[in-house]
Amino acid sequence: MRMFLPAGFAVLLAAGAAGWLPAGVPMEAGKLALEDKSELTYTIALPRDGKDMKRPMPLIVSLHYGWRGERPARYGEGLVRQLIQPAFARLHAVIAAPDCPGNSWTEPRSEEAVLALVRSLRERYPIDPRRVALKRVMDMNDR
Repeated sequence: MRMFLPAGFAVLLAAGAAGWLPAGVPMEAGKLALEDKSELTYTIALPRDGKDMKRPMPLIVSLHYGWRGERPARYGEGLVRQLIQPAFARLHAVIAAPDCPGNSWTEPRSEEAVLALVRSLRERYPIDPRRVALKRVMDMNDR
């Protein structure tokens, strides 16, 4: 899988150079109450075309890379704005970037929070259940 990473970034750069990247995609902050009484914060990007909100859409859940020290709020927003949304703009997808509620995405609490977010978004938006994707961007420090 690692050998495809440079090619993927090359495609993204080419997409930007070709003018495929939409300008000013609105991002919204969200909070979801979890079963353990904590909150999951997240950033969401919705398709800009209002008519897309009436037909089934893909859902892309983007998990951010690791951090050092205290994680800033809406940590995944920059990743969505700069990489994920431009790469998948033509899909007219709902893109959600949750903030990791624990120390790692591999913790059971974090996994449960992501599943709760997917369930919540499927209730609020016309998500096509056959087109739900999870995208995790990692760096050298990730666990």
